[in-house]
Amino acid sequence: MSRNKKIRTALIVVAVLMVGLTVAYAATLLSSNLNISVNKVTQQAINWNVGFTGSSATAAAGGSSAEGRSCGTATITPTTVTVAATTLSKPQDSCTYTLNIANSGDINAKIKTITATNPTGTGVSCTGSGAQIVCGNITYTLATNSGGTTLLTTNTALNAGASTTVFLRAEFTGSTPSSSQVVQSGAAFSIVYEQN
Repeated sequence: MSRNKKIRTALIVVAVLMVGLTVAYAATLLSSNLNISVNKVTQQAINWNVGFTGSSATAAAGGSSAEGRSCGTATITPTTVTVAATTLSKPQDSCTYTLNIANSGDINAKIKTITATNPTGTGVSCTGSGAQIVCGNITYTLATNSGGTTLLTTNTALNAGASTTVFLRAEFTGSTPSSSQVVQSGAAFSIVYEQN
């Protein structure tokens, strides 16, 4: 190979290296390094507090007969309402309890489920579920009105800081009085609230 060819080859190699170094240097000059740093994250504690308010409730008695009808007093805790012995004797006799539920917490809530527990007793047969069960002559209802005609439903919202009124109603809905005493024990409702 001639000396001129070697020099040209060397110059080409040097030129290619210079171009490569120039591009690499320019790329270094044209790049940016961005950094993100999270100093501290604190998850604030929330207050979940949905429950009954008050300590007791006296029922509003309904029906035309005062004789043979007695409405027991309801004892209330934040999580439980317990109704004392109640007697219904004739068609249209009823006992309606006004219950207040408050969301004293920091987060909105809604009703996830309403579950009824059928009472026990000799010859007691029940139908229904959710906010209403019919057991023989007696209908148990959780409602948003005192007449018991608008049932409490799932997905009903209860915003933080708000309260709502529900009505527990036991009513003699059968058409004829019983010739013998029928005792029903343990009827219950469970309302589960969840985050809305």
